[in-house]
Amino acid sequence: MLYWIDPSEFVKLIKHPSRVKNIRLEWDTKDSHYTGFLYFNEEEVLRIFDEAYGKDRMQQGELRIKVGADCKSYDLSLNVGGKSFKLEKTEIRVFQDPIDNPNGDGTLIYKNYEGNHRNLFIDDEGYFQE
Repeated sequence: MLYWIDPSEFVKLIKHPSRVKNIRLEWDTKDSHYTGFLYFNEEEVLRIFDEAYGKDRMQQGELRIKVGADCKSYDLSLNVGGKSFKLEKTEIRVFQDPIDNPNGDGTLIYKNYEGNHRNLFIDDEGYFQE
């Protein structure tokens, strides 16, 4: 049996919808393969979501990630209703591999925080998480 729930009604059923926590990015340039890890600051994300969406949680939003031409500068923002909300506390690290041999052992070229983060997608035994 199938049930149809209007999306606006479905959102009302969720008291605490999930928000972005981590993102892994990969992109290529002419000479290099890049892998980036973004770790969002939960307090900042919650504050910005509330500010951006207000009471209208059904608005269309866009998470914009701009990468500088040197792959060492980043600009993150949530764009909702014609307004842009910068995410400034996001922790970022980026690795670079040669384009002809992207083996995953890239050189760290950018990191804007101290300390370490656990790998997002591999568990302690080296298996991908579901």
